[in-house]
Amino acid sequence: MQRAHQALEIARLDTEKARAGHLPTVDLIGSVSRARTQADSRSASLGLQLNLSLYAGEAIQNRIQETLHLQDKARNDLDAAHRGAALATRQLWGTVQAGRAQIEALEAAESSSRLALEATQMGYSVGVRVNLDVLNAQTQLYATQRDLARARYDLLLNSLRLRQAAGLLEPGDLQPVQALLMR
Repeated sequence: MQRAHQALEIARLDTEKARAGHLPTVDLIGSVSRARTQADSRSASLGLQLNLSLYAGEAIQNRIQETLHLQDKARNDLDAAHRGAALATRQLWGTVQAGRAQIEALEAAESSSRLALEATQMGYSVGVRVNLDVLNAQTQLYATQRDLARARYDLLLNSLRLRQAAGLLEPGDLQPVQALLMR
């Protein structure tokens, strides 16, 4: 979005420059020369040159129109960047909220799977269940824990993406990622 702001400012300055195309200009002109002959001679000149265009055809007006159109394009690009950032922020907000709900559901499923495993292990120890039932209960618990870890990871990344889309991402926001990777 910052790039779009800068492009609009450049287009505005180009328009001002084009409008100044019919104004007189003053140039500073200077030269230094040295001739080696029997007697060395040096000369220097400094002067001001005033340029006043009497007629430039439609070139200046056409250039002004061109820069105005480029300025409109830059303004439209900036508006599109604003709309895109707002849309991305809204979508990521919904994704983050859904991620939080998914984590709550998976935490409840993990608790339930843990209780089911304990009950199956107790049933195995008294001879009501077989080893396959225990293995299936363990598999269910580990799958739920895997899904929960993935949901937490996704929530963390989507939270960072949300902060980025909102323009609020700072280097300190990456510390939870580092802590997660250090585990």
